[in-house]
Amino acid sequence: MSIKQYPIGFGADALIYAKSVALIGVSGNPNKKSVVGGTAVLNNLVRFGYKGKIYPINPKYDEISGQKCYASIEDVPEKVDLVVIAVAAPSVPDTVESCGRAGARSAIIITSGFAELMTDEGKSLQHEIVEIANKYDLRLLGPNNLGSFNMNDGMCASTSSSLLYYDSMPKGSIAWVSQSGAMCSSIYGRAMDAAINVPVVITTGNECDLEASDFVWHLVDDDRISVICVYCEGIKDREKFKAACAKAKKAKKPVLVFKNGKTARGGYACGAHTASDAGNMEEYKVFFAECGAIMVDSIDEFFDTANLLDRWKDYGDIDKFAVISTSGGSGVCLTDCVEQAGMKVPDLSDDVRNAVMSKIPDFASPRNPIDVTAHILRTIEKVAEVGEILEKSGEVDAMILAPTTIERSASLAIAKDFIDIIHKSKIPALVHWYTGSTNMEAIRMIRDAGIPAFTEYDSIGRAFKRRKEYFNMLNK
Repeated sequence: MSIKQYPIGFGADALIYAKSVALIGVSGNPNKKSVVGGTAVLNNLVRFGYKGKIYPINPKYDEISGQKCYASIEDVPEKVDLVVIAVAAPSVPDTVESCGRAGARSAIIITSGFAELMTDEGKSLQHEIVEIANKYDLRLLGPNNLGSFNMNDGMCASTSSSLLYYDSMPKGSIAWVSQSGAMCSSIYGRAMDAAINVPVVITTGNECDLEASDFVWHLVDDDRISVICVYCEGIKDREKFKAACAKAKKAKKPVLVFKNGKTARGGYACGAHTASDAGNMEEYKVFFAECGAIMVDSIDEFFDTANLLDRWKDYGDIDKFAVISTSGGSGVCLTDCVEQAGMKVPDLSDDVRNAVMSKIPDFASPRNPIDVTAHILRTIEKVAEVGEILEKSGEVDAMILAPTTIERSASLAIAKDFIDIIHKSKIPALVHWYTGSTNMEAIRMIRDAGIPAFTEYDSIGRAFKRRKEYFNMLNK
């Protein structure tokens, strides 16, 4: 029996925006671990306030975690949007069959032990579950993944260990679609530490049926999402991915891609991880450029770029920066970052330089980059006045405020002032604060206020470069 070819996105919406979730492989035994498998998903759905209907499936119990339990998915009184399957691999085919007969629209198969084993038996088992699902137009995510969540709707059908560290999850505008599940757990913690809100995470695993492209297609239509990130080890259907990216380009929603498996050995590891064919990296670079997807070189660059694109989504292309620093050296470094990213730190006119000079110490420099020196921090309102001069001049499109290490109490006060300055600014502005852990409390304040705050020179340079690439792509 051949595998069905569905239209792009068919059925993926039932998973992203599920109004009802059934769980197969859930236990009410208090001696069993509640942080893995279907039980973990049930706990997360309840803990994060899912508003839809929840149906635990286990014939041994009348209820689990306060939810009425059913002996079989076929006993559930409605056709559910999503079933989470967390049973042993040999039991998955019969479970999928039962879900199909029950009229379920989609299923997440968390279970491992399929094509990623790189054995004939594993590949055959994976093919079998797809054939079964096709009979009922039941769409499958996985197998071999950690599920998905959409915190904008309070739907958390995931076993990710990162969720154990949070009592509530922020809403936001960045979506993350990833073939790797456990990598997502680590990345999510990193993003939260940097106040980068990623409310939608979909781990696709082996992609036996639904692929990243299907989810990108629907996320483009979600008005709450402004940036879509895709971690991939291989693209199975390139035409589908190209179509999803074309839709995103038309909607002016950036699609960022990090492609793993760059070396021969890394490519082999992709096969063992998600049964992916990593392909040729140079060919993928050409392909992603043709799609209009912006390819990043590292995981850290992924989130730095996504955050900048998200926070500055209301601004168009930017070409001319003003750098306002308390250190001449820092100003030089940032100037190089901007210029190497394809933008400018332009000379200011004599009138603007004279106006700036009237607000800063006599020994400071009004040239761009503007070195206001650390002395000006005693009269922080002067920085606001310099910003107003630059805004009104029309000679720059954006500003970077760049302090260096400051005593703790002073840094917190300055962070509050920077937040006020940037929120009142009529042109986009951000903070670059290269200080290690010394002033992280102040940096966190700025980030929590929704302002991009970079702590490394390389990271700000990469994010600027990718943002510029995105607008260059749009303008082609």
